[in-house]
Amino acid sequence: MQSQKNQHGIALAVAAITTLLFLGEWGSIDWTDITQGGYVLQNEAVNLIPSIGVTWKVGADALSFPMIWLTAILIPISMLVEWDAKRGHLFFPLLLIMEGALLGVFVALDLFVFYVFWEMTLIPMFLLILLWGGEDRRYAAMKFFIYTFTASVFMLIGILVMYFHTEAIVGWGAYPGTTST
Repeated sequence: MQSQKNQHGIALAVAAITTLLFLGEWGSIDWTDITQGGYVLQNEAVNLIPSIGVTWKVGADALSFPMIWLTAILIPISMLVEWDAKRGHLFFPLLLIMEGALLGVFVALDLFVFYVFWEMTLIPMFLLILLWGGEDRRYAAMKFFIYTFTASVFMLIGILVMYFHTEAIVGWGAYPGTTST
C-alpha cells in the first residue's frame, strides 16, 4: 500500500513539474509575437527520416497554447480526483503517457510526428475507458477504438496524399502559400 502511494506521489510530482514548467514559460512569452502567427519554444528541425522529409520540429502558437494549458492543468487535477482509484498502479502511468502524447500532439509542427503522437493518445485512452469506464465500458472502449482507428486511417491517407503532392511531410512551410518560421 505504501509503495502504491509512493508511485502516486511520483506520478503527481511529474505532472506537477510539467504544469510548473508550462506556467513558468507562460509568463515569459511575448504575446504580441505569438498572436501574430509566431511560435514560442520552437526548436531547430532535426531530420528523423530524411528520405521522406520527416523532421522533429516542435513549437507552440496562439492556437496550441490553450490546449497545452488545459492538458498541463487537468492531468494533475485528474490524478488528485482519482487518488484512490482501483488499480492506481496502472491509472497514473496511463495518465502520464496520455499527457505526454497530448502535449506532443499540440506542439508537433511535422505531420508525421503529429500522427505518431495522435496514435499514442489512443492507446492509454482506450485502456482508461476499458478499465475505469462505466457499466458498458467494454462496448464504449470498442466503439471508441473503431471510430478513432477509422478516423486515423483517413488522416493517414490525407497525410500521404499531401506527401505525394508536396514530397514533404512537414506541417508549415512545405505547402504553397505558407511560410516557414
